[in-house]
Amino acid sequence: KDPGFYGYPAENVTGIREVIPFNETMELFRKIYPDIKKVMMLSDFSPTTTATVEYIKSVNNTIELDPVKEPRSFNEWKEAVEWANKNAQAINIYRYHNLKNELGETVISHDVMKWTVEHSDLPIFSCLSFGIDDGGLCGVVESGIQQGKDAASISVKLLEGEPISAFPIQMATQYHSKVNVATARRLGIE
Repeated sequence: KDPGFYGYPAENVTGIREVIPFNETMELFRKIYPDIKKVMMLSDFSPTTTATVEYIKSVNNTIELDPVKEPRSFNEWKEAVEWANKNAQAINIYRYHNLKNELGETVISHDVMKWTVEHSDLPIFSCLSFGIDDGGLCGVVESGIQQGKDAASISVKLLEGEPISAFPIQMATQYHSKVNVATARRLGIE
């Protein structure tokens, strides 16, 4: 959400705001799959997902993103992937860290993505680095290294005595394209 939703800017707050580069990810994805028209967005149910879906819908000018599925359990996640296999052309995966199994235990996120990649008939992409690391094909992602450098730079200046009010909340400044080479090879993409 926009920081204004939470009452920012504020004189006692600074930081680096994450922004999901959805359109840029779609542009990269369409270089590989130019005929994709309908994408299902899949993410675990959470306040983070809800806010991100609102943001993506507000900036998306590239693709039909329908439906957005936000399962709470791993079984619901599996059902969503099976639905997508029959009704969508690709899957955009956001988060998968809060899914519960039949015992109410959180399923290990890497296991969720491993199952998804093994059972999806569709290409999968993500706007988050871990989604690509765990088996998604590609995406445009923020540079965590640059975010860390930016935050460290602010921290040093604060420790040197500059007031926090001198550092408004910043947007992430650096993104890069990321491709999972093993996934690309598995899909026959050169």
